[in-house]
Amino acid sequence: MGEKIEEKKKTSDDENWVFCLGGHGSNILTGVKRIHNPQRTVSIPTVFDSGGSTGDIRKKYNVIAFGDAGMHMKAFMDPSRIPLEWQIIFRKRFRKDVKSTFAGHSMSNIIMLALTEEYGLEGMFAMLGKMLGIKQRIIPISLDYSHVNALTDKGEIEGEAAIDTRSPDCPRVIRNIQLEPPARIYIKAAEAIEQADKLIWGPGDMRTSIRPITCVVGVKESVAKARQKRGTKVILVCNLMTKKSETPGYTTATFARELCESLGIEKLDYTLFNTKAIRQDVLASYAKDGQYPVRFENALECGTIYSGNFLEYDGEYHIRHSPQAVANAIALL
Repeated sequence: MGEKIEEKKKTSDDENWVFCLGGHGSNILTGVKRIHNPQRTVSIPTVFDSGGSTGDIRKKYNVIAFGDAGMHMKAFMDPSRIPLEWQIIFRKRFRKDVKSTFAGHSMSNIIMLALTEEYGLEGMFAMLGKMLGIKQRIIPISLDYSHVNALTDKGEIEGEAAIDTRSPDCPRVIRNIQLEPPARIYIKAAEAIEQADKLIWGPGDMRTSIRPITCVVGVKESVAKARQKRGTKVILVCNLMTKKSETPGYTTATFARELCESLGIEKLDYTLFNTKAIRQDVLASYAKDGQYPVRFENALECGTIYSGNFLEYDGEYHIRHSPQAVANAIALL
């Protein structure tokens, strides 16, 4: 099943690590910040979400989606450098069960909006980074206002939220993902990708977090330049579970193949795959929502598969990638 990751390695200070992922996969960044040079670490969040607090702010203020970027900030922020009260405020989400303009809103989204209106997007990221003690760089993939649309066998599904929250029993099969209107890559994101030594994709929803980044005009070209000029290693942190509304029945090969096709490359350099067994009661809980463990399937597109225990429990019935195990694995590649 490939090579196993068991040892721990301190990272090379001169390696540029660039992460392309959504919000929920950003927990792996907490492991990365413990072992890798922050000046050589960049995260690139997707900015096309349309649901919840983020979607409401986008519609009213015509800005990029802040949600995933905010989650990257929460992962990178340094608790030792900022007061506990500020950490609590930034993580605060207002209750939904009240009639209020703020109902359901994330405080981080509101703060990011306020700073954007005062200082612009670049100023907002710089200001918040300083306020939260963040040494790493967080760069949006695009500054353009765009939405994710899914092309299915029975027409289009418009908007990230509609794709993500549709019923697991919806019979419409997603054939492709596109951005409407087309979005162009932010020049600083292009520069970061082209200077990467390791370009890490995932974990995250393939159709609403990962693929939207690859759909941005200029991403394929930047990845091609990085591989040609720097020999950049392209790495996939494969999801732990499938998702019925997006990736039913997906295997390691399916995930790798879709990423390769969307980036215009023949194969990845590495795929990280969890082999740690999941408790039966947790599997039963996930199965109620049509989610099952991603099965191992080798294919050319996977490149070299590194397998190991990348699993940890987040609460009684929820699992996620172990931030430290993933970070250690990336260091070894």
